[in-house]
Formats: sequence, structure tokens, C-alpha cells
Amino acid sequence: MGKRTRTKTVSNSNVALDDKICTRPDEEKDNVAVDRISSLPHEILCHIISFLPLVEAVRKCLLLKIFIPIFTYFSNLNFDDSSKKNSFHAESFMAFVETVLYRQERLNKLRISCHKSVNAHRLNLWIRHALYRKLKELDLVIDYKSKDFDLRATQGIFTCESLVALKLDLMYTKDFVLKVPNKIRLPNLKILHLKRIKFCSDDDLNRRLICSCSALEELVIEGCRFDNGCKFIISNDTLKRLTISYLNCFKGDHTIAIDARSLVYFDCGCIPKTFIPINLKSIVEAHVELLCCYDSSSGSSVIHSEAAIELFKGISEVQSLHLSGSFGTDFPNFIKQFPVLRKLTSLRVDAEFYIGWENILPDFLYCFPSVKSLAIKVNLSKMIDHIDDLPIPDKFPFYLSNQLKTVAFSSFEAGNKMQLQMVEYFLKYAKVLERLTVETRSRSMRPKSSLRRQFSKLSKVSKDCKVLVF
Repeated sequence: MGKRTRTKTVSNSNVALDDKICTRPDEEKDNVAVDRISSLPHEILCHIISFLPLVEAVRKCLLLKIFIPIFTYFSNLNFDDSSKKNSFHAESFMAFVETVLYRQERLNKLRISCHKSVNAHRLNLWIRHALYRKLKELDLVIDYKSKDFDLRATQGIFTCESLVALKLDLMYTKDFVLKVPNKIRLPNLKILHLKRIKFCSDDDLNRRLICSCSALEELVIEGCRFDNGCKFIISNDTLKRLTISYLNCFKGDHTIAIDARSLVYFDCGCIPKTFIPINLKSIVEAHVELLCCYDSSSGSSVIHSEAAIELFKGISEVQSLHLSGSFGTDFPNFIKQFPVLRKLTSLRVDAEFYIGWENILPDFLYCFPSVKSLAIKVNLSKMIDHIDDLPIPDKFPFYLSNQLKTVAFSSFEAGNKMQLQMVEYFLKYAKVLERLTVETRSRSMRPKSSLRRQFSKLSKVSKDCKVLVF
């Protein structure tokens, strides 16, 4: 009984103690809640508000007096007039931008996405104001209805010493041609993204812009248009990552020349008519997409094989390669010219085998004698299952048979004879294979169990190889 009484007493004491800690004397009398949020430092309040969408954050600042001083502490601003939740008319959008932007004491990142008719003069003023606040990241998405917008009118955008990242997406507005002043100086710019911009054949804009970025590390050229005969020159000693991608259909009658001695990653979305690799021996990882493009001289869709061969010769020191695209009737001739990539250890193939894998893959593997890891994804809709009992190819690269350790298949379909034969092919010839994995399209367990039974019956030259089905 004594223990129970002491325990109860201690418990009551704790309750009373907690009440004393959590309740102020005036609260006991007036039953008024304490406002602890307003006493928090501005930095913490800004962090809390940063989790809200910009429009909601501004509303909170205007409605709650305790947040009004925080209104000037937003360092990352994202204005988008296409937001579904907060739709704007052009004038109300511009007023909202100016209400928020012009109250900021400092800015780190500014993103403006305009899909309606916004006054070009006011847009330029916004950018100038942000640059004056030592802006570090500028992201512009402009779907403009007029040719009045000219980035040259925005004083300082191409001579801003504080800019670290610049992203321009001009959405083919009236075939918008990017124009920049003669003087360009961006000493601290590390990231440059140019999206949906038109480049003329008689302009050396790209060369001047890219050369003037003495600290550039990442360059993305996405969905841009090039005039016929345009020579796009990328020359930069500090560039480390380069991405060039296009639309599905584009005119490839242009030239791309790359001189980047520090480049370690290269993503080439489609092959131009002419490719000039000047200094690409430092590339470690690459993704090359062999897609068809429209050739104006022939009036048909082609893959520029000569340019592709020059590209692969230029990146001959690459160690990891992701190759995707269409492997059609001309691909066997393409393989005959393909250089041997002796340092390549990881290969990923995402292909459409129009003439059957057995007519392409065995010969193609001779170009990669040092590969240890191979991943294959096959587009079944493009495969031609024209022979039911096709024999397994009897050739396999000797060096590769003693190097290849892992093979992975994705988008595998149970019951497809061509893919089953591909699995049998590697199990038959890869002598040091340690693991072969198959990822199926089906989520059901039945086809996976069926595949496991089929694979268990196949002979394996490597006794230590494990076959896994997911």
C-alpha cells in the first residue's frame, strides 16, 4: 500500500510540475494561448514558410501580422502563371510578381515561367532587379507572343559575376533567336541550360557564349533548332558534363564540334550530319542515342553513320556506355566500321532489333572485349519473331567470354522465344559469368515461376553462375 501511495504521489507531482512549466500565470487567469511562433528567429520562420507554395506563403505573410517582416526574406522565388491551382491573368500575374520581388532584400534563386502575354519591358526590369540583388540562379521559361523580348535589353545578364546557374527555355516563341551582346563575361557560371532555342548558321553566338564561361562545368542543349549549315562549336576547358538532345524528328543538316579536355560525361540524344570530336579522351561515361533524323538532301529519315563513327572514335577511352536507338538493316555495315572500345567495362543496350538480335549482337560484342557488366533492354514490339526454331549463334568473342561477369535483361516477356534464346546464348558461352538476372514485364508470379523452370533446364558453361528472375 505504501508503495502504491508513493507512486501515486510522484505521479501527481509530475503532473503538477508539467502544468507549472507549460502554463503561465496569466494563462491560468485569462486562459489565453501563448504565441511562441512570433518569437522565433527570422531564419527559422523562413525555413518553415519555404515548404509552402509561393502564392500560399505570400498569403500567410499578408494575413498574419507576425509573418509580415518575413515577407522580405524569401531568397528562392518561383513565379509560374500556368499553375492550375493559382491561375493568373497577365496583368494580375505581373502585379503579383512585382509585389513579391521588389520587397526582397536578397535573392538566391529566381524562376519565372510565363505562358501568357507579359510585358517585355517589365520582364526585363524583373531580371535586372534580381541581378542587382546578387542573384546566383536564374531560370527563365518564356512562351512569348512577341519578338520584342530581347535578352540584350536586360543589362548585366551576360556579365553577372554572381550567377552560378543560368537556364533559358524560350519554347520556340516566334522562332526566337537568342541574341547576346558582344561583351560576355560570366566568371562564376557553372551550369548553363539552353532549351528550345533557334541557332542561325551565320552566328557564332554559341562559341562566344560557351567560351566566355571560364568556370563552366555543366552544359545542356535540349530541343534546340539549328539552321541548315549551322556549325555549333563547344569549346571549354572546364566543362565536365555535356548533354545534347533533340526532338524525335529534326533536321540534322548541321555540324557539332566539341573541344572539352575535362569532359567526363557526354549524353548525345541524336547524331548530327557532321560530328567533329577534337578533345574527348577524358570521357568516362556516355549515352549515345542512334535515332533517325530528316535529311534534306535525300528527303528521307536516316542515321548519319559516318558522324556516329567519328563520335565513337572520339570517345574511345570511355568506360561506361549506354547505347540506345534503332538497329535496322544497315546496322551490320555500321558494325564493320565501329571502333573497338578496349577500356569499356560496362555496357547498356536499349535497342530495337529490327532484323533480329542474332544478326547484330554476336558481331557487335566483338567491339567491346573488356566488358564485365552487360545490361540489355529489348523493345519487343519491334522485334521480328520470324523463325520459331532459330539456332543459337555459334560465335562469341573469346576475350569477352573470359571477362563478362554479369548480364541483366529487362522488360523480359515470358514465352518470347527470341529472348529465351538470348539468355541461352550467354549461359552457353560466358565462362566466368557470376550472375544473370531477368526482370519481367509481368507482375504475376506464374510467368516468373515458368521462367525459372525453363532456365533451370539450360546448360551453363559457368558452374558458379546464378540465374535470378524478378
